[in-house]
Parts: sequence; structure tokens; C-alpha cells
Amino acid sequence: KLLEIQKKHPFNIILAHFNHKLRGRESERDEKFSKNTAKKLKTPFETGSSNIKEVAKKNSLNLEEAARKKRYLFLEKIRKRHKAHLILTAHHLNDNIETFLINFLRGAGIKGLKSMQIRNNRLLRPLLYTTKDEILKFLKKKKITYQTDSTNKNTKFTRNNIRLNIIPELFKIQPKLDSVFTRNWEQITELFEFFNKFSEDWIEKNKIDDFTFPTSKLRKVHPVLQKNILQKWYENLYGDTRGLTSAQINRAQDTVNNKGTGKKTPFGKYFVITTTSNHIKCIAKIKKNKILRKKIKIPGTTGYKYGKIKTYLVTNQQNLKNAIFLDYEKISKPLYVRSKKDGDNFRPLGMKGTKKLQDFFVDKKIPSYKRMTIPIIVDSKDNVLAIDKNIIAHPYRITKNSRKILKILIDQGR
Repeated sequence: KLLEIQKKHPFNIILAHFNHKLRGRESERDEKFSKNTAKKLKTPFETGSSNIKEVAKKNSLNLEEAARKKRYLFLEKIRKRHKAHLILTAHHLNDNIETFLINFLRGAGIKGLKSMQIRNNRLLRPLLYTTKDEILKFLKKKKITYQTDSTNKNTKFTRNNIRLNIIPELFKIQPKLDSVFTRNWEQITELFEFFNKFSEDWIEKNKIDDFTFPTSKLRKVHPVLQKNILQKWYENLYGDTRGLTSAQINRAQDTVNNKGTGKKTPFGKYFVITTTSNHIKCIAKIKKNKILRKKIKIPGTTGYKYGKIKTYLVTNQQNLKNAIFLDYEKISKPLYVRSKKDGDNFRPLGMKGTKKLQDFFVDKKIPSYKRMTIPIIVDSKDNVLAIDKNIIAHPYRITKNSRKILKILIDQGR
């Protein structure tokens, strides 16, 4: 279908396949099939692999979660390598029904019940309104071959059990299950978006700082919205909602409304909530101290709180990857490394205007408690030149006219 659209609206397509190495020869067969398909369609092909069983064991994850994390990390890596705009997956309506039921049975809140979405940042799922039967009919009509995964028949996996045993029974009760699900899914998504927007706006309007709110104002909010504000607050601090349980949200809410002081309540794995007579505070169990401003040796090695910085002066513009590269003649020396501070802004590479560093961290979903550990490279006038390992400010980029290049490698101990 993409190839048909491509004829009217030209764009590049890269096919990518990730081998989870869970099915022996069958996994190798699928990779070969994908490679041959790309060759037939004359499209670039990228492949990656990982021993998912070892990944799951090492990170205390189930196989499905470990496979999902590794797969999406691989796809994002390929997207960046090709400077692609979107990652497209073939998830369909039946997949989304399964995801909804899995999240429902796990006791997920409204965020989990909204299941998969058509668009999630760079990820696009264009077939979420299309059923599996419709896809199979299309393949048959076009005489397109495809592969099947034999492990899809193994009901020891929750998703397969739901697909093979639960959903067929639901269709007997409600023959129009797919359309009924779609209507409810859309309504749940609208509710989530409302709650999410309300919580974001409330936090921005009422926060004293990233970690503190006035309890009197939070007490005035409806209990349902209180829970969403607390969840969004945690997400802003940690980067996502992993590790935060419904029970912890309820206890945090009780801490707010019972008007007690000094009591510490667990809030996820790395935080606790405490209250005073006027404020509710979120405290990181492991405090991340800021990076003190330190002059960078050029060339040479400079140690800082969370690692070390190596700098080189080069003239060769080949292999300009996996490091920071700046036009040495455009920067005001000496250079320094430090943590972020209020008022920092910079012009991201390729953008016309400037962006607050705080907003940049939010967009990148970098947890608040980690932001002080991220090295900021500045010049003698305190202009931000680079952030972390590979983010550079546009004015200091190298061009074809650059004669002297500063290469910066950051080795972080975090």
C-alpha cells in the first residue's frame, strides 16, 4: 500500500527487521524473507538482533516486554541513522483489542486503557482501524506472500491466550466487537487527552518548582483529577509512569487530603512524597548533585562529577559520528562544563529560533531529578554550545568551510 501512495506522494521507504532469536530456524527464515522482500521491492534494508531471553533475565522482564523494548530501540536507531521522519508498524485493530484486555486485566488506569494510538511521537500505526481479516483478504487479493509466527499458538503467553480463547467468546456475545471496541477506545482516548491536558496546565500554573506544590490548591481539585495530576507529576519527574502503582497514588492522595505533616509516602521506586502545613514535596531518594562549572582542556582530558570529557582538534571531516563536533573558530574560548541553570537557552541544530533548555529536557522526556547530571558545554560568554553526548547548538555546527574542528567525547559514569 505504501508503494502505491509513494507514486503520488514521493518519499523514501526503509524496511527494517529485528530478529529476537526466540524461534531458532524460524527466526532466521523470517529475517531472510524480509531481506528478500526488500530486495524485490528495491528498498534499503536494515536488520538487527538480540538474545531476548538473556535480555529478559538480566533486566527482570518477561519475554514480551524485553522484546518490545529492544525492538523499538532498534527501530529508533534506524530512524535516526536514515534521518527518517516516522517509524511505521503493522499493528492492527485486533492487536489493539488484545492490548486493551491485557491492560484491563492488569488493573491499568485510563492511560493503559487507551491502549495503542495511531500516532505516538515518531511512531505511526496506520492500520489500527483495520482488522486482521481485512489485511489477509488484501494480501490474498494482491497475491502477496507472508510469514506466520508459530509461537502465536502458544497459550502460555497472555496475549496468545486472550487472542485464541477469550476474544472468540466475546465475539459470540457481541458479533460487532471490533466496532464497539473502536467507539469505546476513541472515547477513552478523548478522556485521557482531557485529563492529561488539564494536569499539564494545572502543574505549570501552580507548581512552586518541579518538586513542590501548594497543598491548599491541590485539595480543591476533584479527587479524580488529583490522581491524574499526581501521575503526571511523577511522569514529569521520572520520564514515564513505570514503577508507580495505583496504591501509591492513592496513598499520596490521602497524604494531601488528610492534612498531615512530615509523613513520608513512597512515590514510585526512586521518590517519596512529604507534606508540610503549606506544601507537598517530592524528594528523590538518591539526590543528584549538580556539575560544578569547570574549565575544559583543549586538547586533553577533563574529569567532572559524572565522568570525563576528551577533546581533540581535527581537520578531517570524515566519520563525524558518536561525538560532538564544533567549528573551533566560531566559539569563544575557553570552554566549560556545568549543569543547566535557570535561563539557559540555545538554538537546536536545524531550527531557526531558540529554545529554553528546560523545554528541551521536557520534550526529550528527561526526568527532572536526572537533569543536573547532564553535562552542558558552554563558552567563555556562557553560551550553550552542546548538551550531553551529541546535541549541538546550530551556530557552532561545522560546515564545508570549517577548517579547524573541535571533537568532544563525553564518557559518562551514569
